[in-house]
Amino acid sequence: MILDKVGLDLEEFEFIKNGYSYSDKRKLLIKFFYAPYNSNLKLKEIYNECELILNSRYDEDIKDIRTLCSALIHLNNDNDIEQARIPAFEIWDRLKKMEQLYISDIYLFNAIMFIFPLETIMETRNFIQKSIDRYKNFQNIDRMSINIILNLSYLYISNKKYSEALTEILNIEPKCKQLNAYIPLAICYIRKGICMERTGSEEQGKQWIKKGLNIVEVLEEEKLLEALKLELTL
Repeated sequence: MILDKVGLDLEEFEFIKNGYSYSDKRKLLIKFFYAPYNSNLKLKEIYNECELILNSRYDEDIKDIRTLCSALIHLNNDNDIEQARIPAFEIWDRLKKMEQLYISDIYLFNAIMFIFPLETIMETRNFIQKSIDRYKNFQNIDRMSINIILNLSYLYISNKKYSEALTEILNIEPKCKQLNAYIPLAICYIRKGICMERTGSEEQGKQWIKKGLNIVEVLEEEKLLEALKLELTL
């Protein structure tokens, strides 16, 4: 390939082509992927950015992000998950019929996890992992994988499936250490502690929770700290 001969990969080429910056779509996809889905302020900000882009051109991925922002805002406001699923169902139905998920699809799946039942998400668990594995050499795919598995662990804990959550956490903990991903590692410690507390290892669980909270405090992530303390009451 021509890009190989000049020492560029496709992502770097697109970055340079766009004036040494990511495209507005790429930036929005990343912003949406890492957004706290319980923050209406952040979701509304992303929704408005989608509107600006869609006013100038049509893009299915941006349209889907706008739809999911709207569904998540509705869920946060009314706690009516059935109503939130209505606009998201078309996206979910399309994703689960695909033979291969692309990066933008994985971003969307990450948000849909919070709208559909755990049982529904688990039907496609292996499919999602295979799609991620195909991107094993893609930049930041490890962090993306960690993020999705952390979200899955949250769903397991919310449904009192502590052994399943612990399995997922133990699988990604070494990867968090390898990448020096301190915030995800802190979340792993806290959720590992929650699982241990509720499956009979109370003292050991408390130690892991304290260790995780200490990391978040040192990093001065106050909003995250508040959210994680709420998880202790799930």
